[in-house]
Amino acid sequence: MNKTIFIVLLAAVLLASCGSSSHTERQANGQTSKSKAHCPMLEQLGIDVSKIPTLDGKVEYRNSDNMVSLNPAQVRSLLNDVYHLDLSKDENDMEGGFYIAGLRPLAGDHTLVLFHIEYGDGAGRELAIYDQNGKMTDFLDTGAWDTFHPDENSDYIQGKAYHELMCCEFNDDRHGFTLKRDYALCDYCITDDGTTTFGTIHWALLKNYRYTINGDGHFVHDGTDIEKKGPVDPRILLLDEISDLNYIPASDPARLEKMATLLQRDEVQQELAHPEGLAAYVLLGVMQSAFEQNAPMVLGWMAANRHQTAVIELLRKVFASGWLRKERMIQELEKLPDGEARTWLDQLTAQWGPDGAVG
Repeated sequence: MNKTIFIVLLAAVLLASCGSSSHTERQANGQTSKSKAHCPMLEQLGIDVSKIPTLDGKVEYRNSDNMVSLNPAQVRSLLNDVYHLDLSKDENDMEGGFYIAGLRPLAGDHTLVLFHIEYGDGAGRELAIYDQNGKMTDFLDTGAWDTFHPDENSDYIQGKAYHELMCCEFNDDRHGFTLKRDYALCDYCITDDGTTTFGTIHWALLKNYRYTINGDGHFVHDGTDIEKKGPVDPRILLLDEISDLNYIPASDPARLEKMATLLQRDEVQQELAHPEGLAAYVLLGVMQSAFEQNAPMVLGWMAANRHQTAVIELLRKVFASGWLRKERMIQELEKLPDGEARTWLDQLTAQWGPDGAVG
């Protein structure tokens, strides 16, 4: 699926970090405790809630984490709103491995679920909120929590590498949390026994993404705290600023508003002049994710902001690149309640589709 391919490739080139040696011997506080919460919407799907760790305190990722595997029917019930799985396919054809890595009861009979997704040689983590009827009320893709990728000049035994570590710290009041991401370029060496050791940190970018959860079951992005250590390349900073749009919740139109502002900047326009470049690729991935996660919001925003031609053109390129099927656009247009907006969007997107084909 394109979404997961995007995560893998982006992680391999951009998202990485190297923290202190203490990060390599992490303790997953809260990951070992078991949730005893009554969670009907999961129990009705045949999921053993007693085996799911409680999301509390500091949550990190380790290979030894306790996770509950999901079968294809459970995945479709819980994640079809953002993955739009092909229900006509045999269940055994589903790509990747899907797990629940934790849950947290919320006020108003909502439940926060942490998913762990494995695909190919990569993995990612996602947060979703559900109401008491099992309906997803919001979604937040939190990317890869532990990645290591040598740079292009490395001999893959020693050299420089991009290394990323992320954790999630929950507030005591159960209504807020912070995603803490360390991203850096550092020296590394792989010893004969396969152990990876890290040395000099050439630069580091530390980010805290702060969130609260409101009574409607929506994530609210309260801001991002940034600390730079060392001479971070300006282009790395720009690419990371673009990728930060992925950390805006699916329900929040700020992702599109910030995208529109970014697209007006000279340095972004210069990057987009090279359509095969990384910046263009990252932007296409952000737009694809935004549409997959909340197409009604994206289409409604476009109809209300018709002058934002750069954002509209970016979505067209997503379809032109084959990252989204034209059938998805048709399905979403049919759902729009505003007749005038639906007509305008239908006319706008009539010829959208893969390059060389009529939409």
